[in-house]
Amino acid sequence: MAKQVLVLGCLILVLSCQTTEVNRLKAENDSLRKELSVCKNEETELRRKEKELIGRISSLETELKELREVGEKLTKDNEARKHRIAQLERDLARLNEDHQYLSKVLEELRFTTQPSSREKPSLETGQKGLEIRSGLVKTRQPDGRIEYFDASISSLDAQRVYLSIEEKRDGTLSLFLNIQHGYWVIRKDYSVVGVALSKGEKTFSIPYNPSDVHAVEQGGFRKETLRLLVKGKILEILKELAQGEGEIHLLIAFPDFSQDRVLSRLEVQGMGNVYYAFREMGGAL
Repeated sequence: MAKQVLVLGCLILVLSCQTTEVNRLKAENDSLRKELSVCKNEETELRRKEKELIGRISSLETELKELREVGEKLTKDNEARKHRIAQLERDLARLNEDHQYLSKVLEELRFTTQPSSREKPSLETGQKGLEIRSGLVKTRQPDGRIEYFDASISSLDAQRVYLSIEEKRDGTLSLFLNIQHGYWVIRKDYSVVGVALSKGEKTFSIPYNPSDVHAVEQGGFRKETLRLLVKGKILEILKELAQGEGEIHLLIAFPDFSQDRVLSRLEVQGMGNVYYAFREMGGAL
């Protein structure tokens, strides 16, 4: 009997312990469920915040990209402005050189007065006045052409570059560029293969046709004159040569070698005289 009571007491004790453990586990389980619920809520909130941050990052990246594009555009615009400023500075320097050059030419011109009337002077009146003031001379060529030259060219030898004015029968004027050079004919096929004018780093090949070459040969010496109407390419070349200061070179190319001669002050001054005479006489390019 005592043994049964002992067993029953142990059983009651065991059941009591199990009930307490079960209650503890249930309480712990409820606590864990609550914590799990809180964690899930926090997870949901964190995902929402993550989504917002991702959207914000994407927006900032887009904004950064736009700012970079704007920055690159501003940099390009700034470079373009710097390039334009440099170009304008070069143009200004070139204009200053042109102004100085033209001032020198005007000072060197031997005719200084201008017609008092705004009307274009008559050819005869303008020509006579220029002959007196500038040394411009009138010449009738063997073929009947009437031409005007600066008197200074008569002092030059067979190698010379000069401008001339041709008066046509109807009274109109034309301006010509004349390039005269001479050489000894060593071989029968020896001839000039190219003519050019240069100034500074620029070289301008003179375009011409065989009909533009007027040649005289005597005793093995051949004298050639290129007679070119000042228009188109020739006019562009003369405008380029008139820019700024510096020596003008005449280059004559032969099959085996080339000649390089610097134009004299008389040649340059004479061309300036004839050009301004051409303008004063009523000529236009």
